[in-house]
Amino acid sequence: MSAPPGNHEGMKRTSAAVQHQNRFRAVLFDMDGTLTNTEELWTEALHGVALDLGGRLSPATRARMLGRSLGEVIDMLHTETGSRANPMMTRRALLGRVEDLMGAGIPWQPGARELLQSVRQAGLGTALVTSSPRRLVDIAMSTLGRDNFDYSICGDEVRTPKPDPEPYLAAMAALGLTADQCVAVEDSEPGALSAERAGLAVVVVPSAGPIPATRARTSVPSLAGQTPHSLGIATARYHAPTMLCGVA
Repeated sequence: MSAPPGNHEGMKRTSAAVQHQNRFRAVLFDMDGTLTNTEELWTEALHGVALDLGGRLSPATRARMLGRSLGEVIDMLHTETGSRANPMMTRRALLGRVEDLMGAGIPWQPGARELLQSVRQAGLGTALVTSSPRRLVDIAMSTLGRDNFDYSICGDEVRTPKPDPEPYLAAMAALGLTADQCVAVEDSEPGALSAERAGLAVVVVPSAGPIPATRARTSVPSLAGQTPHSLGIATARYHAPTMLCGVA
């Protein structure tokens, strides 16, 4: 039986989306604010260092720091407090505070542990793509589980961190996959930009206020209830239209 008139284009789109979901191979996770609730630990550490520098950190400046590289965060902290301290000294002080706080325990974001487990059980590849330095990621891995990630890309291991695409491009190269075979999961605007610029679809779970919508982004209120299937749909929605060209 032939398809009803006018349904051919819908069938093409459905077929293309199904084909793309079959190409879905890996999930690239941000860490702070996405998998772990470590942004609160960073906030506490930043407020402490700001006081040591003789100033205070405003909520607006703290919000602008989300997803930024450590170097950018320290520059913003110095500007906010009017400090002329040595950036390396501030870096040491800040990382020391964060390490101490992380050592007391790292909370998961709602639904993050369950999603990570289901992604692994589905046989999908994984990479951790974070702006945090390796020394903090090594601490976090005691909570996250090293076996849950095939690769990890840290902020101090790339030349140009988020929002540049380099971290996500490095993760895809390590996995041997292309952007249409992966999806990124992020909580911040710089992180989402980094993933988009690398050609990825992004599932965005904002940790501190709304993030602007784009065609590449699927916004969800929480990772609770998210599944490998829902992540696959997000990347199919973004990439499948480009696959319609060759569909008769």
